Amino acid sequence: MHWPLNRKLRLSMAAATAVLGLLVSLYAIWKPSTTAGDLFFLPQAWVEWLDSHGDFRTFVMSALVAVVPSVWLGTYQLDLVRGRWLLCVGLLLSAMEVGQIWIPSRGFGIPDLMFTLAGVAAVELAIRTVRWCMEVVVKAAGGWDVSRR
Repeated sequence: MHWPLNRKLRLSMAAATAVLGLLVSLYAIWKPSTTAGDLFFLPQAWVEWLDSHGDFRTFVMSALVAVVPSVWLGTYQLDLVRGRWLLCVGLLLSAMEVGQIWIPSRGFGIPDLMFTLAGVAAVELAIRTVRWCMEVVVKAAGGWDVSRR
């Protein structure tokens, strides 16, 4: 059975996951220590990996914050909403990174800012790549309607 998700549900789910992701990011970025070990909900293997990858973990965090709401907004009809959302996320996360200047045990760096923006941009690139691949498959299958699956 196919139940299409309407616009209101998609927007609501995107907003809920966005708020949750941004709140977790605010804590992770502004907490006094730089280790991911303070994030109690992460498995130890993830903590070790994140702590050993320095600035790249900023890319991972920003992509994770952006990906779930962006998937909810992944339809063609919501492209403009998703674009605005990703712009806001990029700006908010960048502002959080800059805010580390005023935390004595933390520091601000241009690489953090660049990895933040790259993570957000990677989400949009991934969504557009997946949609392009789906179009290629549908054309190759002779126009099979994937929405009826």
